[in-house]
Order: sequence, then structure tokens, then C-alpha cells
Amino acid sequence: MATLTKNLIMWDNIESSDDWVNKQIPDFIRFLYENDFEQISKDVNYQAKADNLEFSLISTSYLYGLTAGIMALGFKYMGTNNKNAGKIIINFIKKMKNVKAVQDILIKDNLKYFNNNKFFVNKTTLDQCLCICAYALSIVKILFFFI
Repeated sequence: MATLTKNLIMWDNIESSDDWVNKQIPDFIRFLYENDFEQISKDVNYQAKADNLEFSLISTSYLYGLTAGIMALGFKYMGTNNKNAGKIIINFIKKMKNVKAVQDILIKDNLKYFNNNKFFVNKTTLDQCLCICAYALSIVKILFFFI
């Protein structure tokens, strides 16, 4: 919500690019999400904390940051039929469809995080993000012939 609000205030800074959408995610969330455990534990800021991080929350924050950027992009180009904005939104929808979703996130004390399961998110969260991105695409009014 804070990302979307910031972008509505900073309206003129919204760009129709993948880089702009990715920059909406805070640096520390992006670092923790995009790197494996070896790189995270080598970083001085996270050496002692890597075992206590809740990676399902980091993955959720990452997806919500992307979704807020996509929604801001949708608002900026609302009704314009901007093909570049539409392609960016569609690419992020395709990316989100590859995210691993689970019914309930029970990764706590009984299950250790590994590089292959640290990106799990709750199915409801993923569905919400996909629906919001689809809504952003619909308000840009893109023709669906290039999906």
C-alpha cells in the first residue's frame, strides 16, 4: 500500500519499464529474495540473522511490491491502450504464474528453509496479486491479441 501511495504522489516519476517496476521493491527485500542462502549469509548485514528470517514473508513482500508497481503503472496509463505498459504487465503476470504457491505456509520451527522452498507464498496471496495485475491490465485497455 505504501508503494502504491508513494507512486500516486510521485505521479510524474512512473515509467513504463521493467526496471522501474523492479525498483519499487525495497533493496533489502530484493536482495533476500533474489539471492541464495550462501550469498545472504556472506553479507555482513545478515550473517547472524539468516537463520531467523521468515522467507515466506519476504516472498510475500516481494510479490506485493511488484503488484503495487504494476497497479501504479495501470493507473498511470489508464485508458491509453499503451502497448508497452500492457506488455510489461503481461510479462509480470507470466512471472507470477511461476511462483510456487502452497495452501498454508507452515514453514516454522519444524521445517528448515532451503533454496528451493524459500520462495513459497500462500496461494491466496498469489491469487490476489494475479487478480490485481489482471485488473491493472484491464484498465490500460490492452487488446489481448498479443498474449
